[in-house]
Amino acid sequence: MHHPAPTSYGTTAIFAAACHAALSLAALTLPLLAFPAAAAPAGAARQGWTLHASAEPGAPVVPGRLVVKFRAPMDGHTKTSPHLRALLGDALDSARPLLRRRVTAPLPGGVERLFTVEVSADADLRRLARKLAALPEVEYAEPVVVQQLVGEDDHLAAVPNDPQYVTQQAYLQVMQVEQAWNIAKGADTSPIVCVIDGGTDWLHEDLQANMWTNAGEVPGNFLDDDSNGFVDDVHGWDFREDNGDPRGNWAATPSNSNHGTHTGGLLAAVTNNGVGIACASWNPRLMAVNASGTQDGGIAFGFEGILYAADNGARIVSLSWGSTDASQAEQDVIDYATSQGVLVIAAAGNNNSRTPFFPAAYRNVIAVANVWGQGPSTDQRYGTGSASNYGGWVDVAAAGVSVYSTFDFNLTNQYGSSTGTSMSAPVAAAVAALIQSLHPTWTPLEVGEQLRISCNNINALNPGFEDLLGKGRVNAFRAVSLSSPSVRLTNWTLHDADGNGELNQGENVTVSVEAHNYLADATALVLTLTSPSPHVTITDGNQSLGSLARGATTNVANAFAFTVSPSAPPGAKFDLRLDIAGTSYTDFQWIPIVLEPVVKTHDVNNLVLSLTSTGNLGWIGFPGGLQGEEGQGFRFQGGPNLLFEGALLLGTGPAALSDAARSTVERSDFLPANNQPPRRLTPGPVADQEILAPFVDTANQTTPLGVRVDLHSEAYAAPPNDDFVFVGFKVTNTTAGAFTGLRVGLFLDWDIDEAGYDQNSAAWDAERRLGYAWNGSVSGLPYVGVMTFGGPVPSYSAVRNDGTGQPVNVYNGLTKGEKWTLLSGTGIQSVGPTDISNVLSTGPFTLQPGDSLRVWFALLAGDNLADLQLNADRALAVYGDTIQTAIGEMPPQTTESPALRFHLGPAMPNPFNPGTRLTLQVDRPRQIQLAIYDIRGRLVRLLADRVQPAGLVQVGWDGRDQEGAAVGSGVYMLTLRSERVIQVQRLVLTR
Repeated sequence: MHHPAPTSYGTTAIFAAACHAALSLAALTLPLLAFPAAAAPAGAARQGWTLHASAEPGAPVVPGRLVVKFRAPMDGHTKTSPHLRALLGDALDSARPLLRRRVTAPLPGGVERLFTVEVSADADLRRLARKLAALPEVEYAEPVVVQQLVGEDDHLAAVPNDPQYVTQQAYLQVMQVEQAWNIAKGADTSPIVCVIDGGTDWLHEDLQANMWTNAGEVPGNFLDDDSNGFVDDVHGWDFREDNGDPRGNWAATPSNSNHGTHTGGLLAAVTNNGVGIACASWNPRLMAVNASGTQDGGIAFGFEGILYAADNGARIVSLSWGSTDASQAEQDVIDYATSQGVLVIAAAGNNNSRTPFFPAAYRNVIAVANVWGQGPSTDQRYGTGSASNYGGWVDVAAAGVSVYSTFDFNLTNQYGSSTGTSMSAPVAAAVAALIQSLHPTWTPLEVGEQLRISCNNINALNPGFEDLLGKGRVNAFRAVSLSSPSVRLTNWTLHDADGNGELNQGENVTVSVEAHNYLADATALVLTLTSPSPHVTITDGNQSLGSLARGATTNVANAFAFTVSPSAPPGAKFDLRLDIAGTSYTDFQWIPIVLEPVVKTHDVNNLVLSLTSTGNLGWIGFPGGLQGEEGQGFRFQGGPNLLFEGALLLGTGPAALSDAARSTVERSDFLPANNQPPRRLTPGPVADQEILAPFVDTANQTTPLGVRVDLHSEAYAAPPNDDFVFVGFKVTNTTAGAFTGLRVGLFLDWDIDEAGYDQNSAAWDAERRLGYAWNGSVSGLPYVGVMTFGGPVPSYSAVRNDGTGQPVNVYNGLTKGEKWTLLSGTGIQSVGPTDISNVLSTGPFTLQPGDSLRVWFALLAGDNLADLQLNADRALAVYGDTIQTAIGEMPPQTTESPALRFHLGPAMPNPFNPGTRLTLQVDRPRQIQLAIYDIRGRLVRLLADRVQPAGLVQVGWDGRDQEGAAVGSGVYMLTLRSERVIQVQRLVLTR
């Protein structure tokens, strides 16, 4: 598992304008451009983050707009692509590059290949983006997420006639700005700082004198004099109105106008002019960019704003907005800006959460948390109302509570107070401007690391949040006077024992690292790795680096080692802690990891199908979506993915229904049972490959049905049985009451042609109990289907995903009531061509407390309809010959002696060393097979394969394999198979 190095300074903006009493921005959602990436320290140090956001993909998006990154610069070939034309039509002709200036060579991040595409305002942008991303001409495509100006209103301070530095800005004294100004002022070298926000009143008395002026532009001549792609951009740009006046639009978006003017004043208010306020930066040049969307409270042109700042000389950029959604496009733009000498500083967000917030948590961004800047709570995290975010992805903290600054109010020269990380970000950015003015040749990451490493330690004032508010609170004096190393991991690689790229339960892992020193020379360096979680035990946690000069990088193979607990919760995410110490120097860093994936994939025959411990089929996370994905979907004969979403649904009514199908966002009511991840056995006891995955609905839903589900799937490698996969669900009633009218089904959203997903059709073959789908617009595409076996006559519905002509609307997500409609009734059985799904279910059943039933489906594909039907007939034959007799169908009754049932007792001891024993209770003479498998499904030891007489049998395992060699510590699976019964027990060997 290789982790690229994210350098993140993250922040989230709080638009807490102390404005009109009626103006509350705490809940506003605005269009901001922020997408996922990794977070690293001010030098490139936070490297382990993935480009997947942690929140559900439900953030609002800007209607009718996509960002598309083509694999090559757009040319005539691109514009004539039939696949692109099929999806975009005439919108392809109006695609506009994000970078407006003329480009003659490839740029960092490939930003010259980023285009905005305007489509229908009512288009399903997330779905369309995924379709585009599957095309060979497209690297990725994403909607523009509506970001939030996050904040809360405070009491408006009085509009002063006198300077407010002493009476209103005590936080500046706490930051020791006066001592800093004796060393550096922004006016000394006049670095350009940029506020990208909702519009900045650059005519304000305390901003105008510091405004950047584009020397290459002649004002008012309606020409692009400097050929930068913008006409008359004298002081910045307004992307909302597409003109050179970056002031906000008070009439349409008053909150944005206040927010942008407030943050602009905190970044670069005119200092020492006898009016208004002072600013830590002391008179740099202020570039203003209005990135406001049409809705008040959000940002819609963040991409464009960052590119504008980078191409027009900005050195510091302040972003006071964001969301928990993330985007590869914005990460590419930030990487480009960093390559052009721009340090990006962003607000960490006001969600009172450890969840990464973007753009703050991207690589090459400094994330800023909010602390009190004055009074008895000085340096404490703001923890009320819109409380500051925190976490290992945060870099620094700065004052953000009732911070006094410039305002708009659609009046002249207004001032007021506001609260939030929106305020903290420009406060920190102003100090970064001081560093830049003192060290004009430093790179962005060097400036960022100096800002971070010079912070005051505030751990003692923040119990429970130690080192989760970054390095501490920004200190202006230390920022321009401290000489210190800043050593960060810029890359790390996790080497798991079996090399499958997963941190599995019981597995030993080593860590190789790359360390870089951004600042002063370091000596006697020692790295120490620790784990705050009981699920990881560090076995080798110390590494000496010796000396590391400024600008030097060192690589250490297998620097650390740890072991994953055998009982680690599947999918658990947390941070390992790395402490860095040298001569007169201490630092720390967090390394995020994920334990025991909850997805396993069948891959032994012509079908590739991923299954999960969360009730999802194909994927966790929509394929190609903003949240990324886990899984490989559904693929046939090495072709592309054919399944957008698959999900289990089961219930007795709309108020008692558990499922993994979409609502307004992707969802799942299921979690792994007893911390058991899915296991793949290759070969399995019966089939060439089997997956076992237990899950429950009681931990992840407000009103669960109350079931345990044991998924068991089988795939066969040899023709003619290599075009289908059996997926069975054993459903157990874990409640004290009976289930009546229980139904079990699968929801499958098919996309048989990525470009022509709206040309799919679905139909029903009643004889075979087979629902199938195809695309008739392109020859050579496969047919796909789902069938069920035994039990009552199944219910089948072919569904139009556009929601027309039916009682459900997949387009807008499915309610529990709509899911029950599909699960319990037979709807339209043939639809298309259109964008389609289908649902196949069986029932109703009655299930008493503690009882179980089994339901079996098969997912299959064929070259054409006749081939699909032939494969369905073969699947039915295999089911009857093998599965029905070997494992059981519904109801899963077995013939047992009333006095003695067939049962495998628990292993004692467990965990064990060197051996363990258990009791097998046999009801009558029967063939049994007992075998030990490792966690990868490989046979370790065959304990028994014989006819066993009735009675009690003691079974033991001494921790050795077939050849008698002792096996290593870890998790093993004891599998008992006998006729229609399979039992699996997990064993933990500790050496």
